[in-house]
Amino acid sequence: MAKEYPPNPRRLKPGRPLLVTLLALVVLSITVIHLTRFINSLTAWDFLSSLPGISPLYLALTGLVGVLVGLPLFWGLWRGHPKSPLATRILAVAYTIYEWLERSGLIGAGGLRSNWHFAAGVTLILLIFIFWVLSRPNAKAFFGEMHEQSFKNPKIART
Repeated sequence: MAKEYPPNPRRLKPGRPLLVTLLALVVLSITVIHLTRFINSLTAWDFLSSLPGISPLYLALTGLVGVLVGLPLFWGLWRGHPKSPLATRILAVAYTIYEWLERSGLIGAGGLRSNWHFAAGVTLILLIFIFWVLSRPNAKAFFGEMHEQSFKNPKIART
């Protein structure tokens, strides 16, 4: 068998772990929800304008921002881009803050509902899950974090 020179980096990269795949699909699902929000706010603009409360412009803009942020994040997770884990952690915290501000009524007219304890628990579990998935050794290897560390720290490279 002939060796490839230089070696093909795609062959050296490990496959996408199942948990990273699930995380990417969750990001894609949330992105689709935001796309639906954007499209529905545009198609029902007149109806939404006649209702008191949240402006259709707010719904359209937040839907569009969700799509513009979600698609690159999904693609980065799916392809194993090295900056995706950091971006995912930052955006997960930012999205959580945004959602809870909106839920509490600081943004929009919602207000906390009676199920806020359950929602807070689910939010906390999801944040822990995201950080845990991205800290797994196979996820770090997929995103190239293990490989980069071995060059930065000679002790790791020798083991």
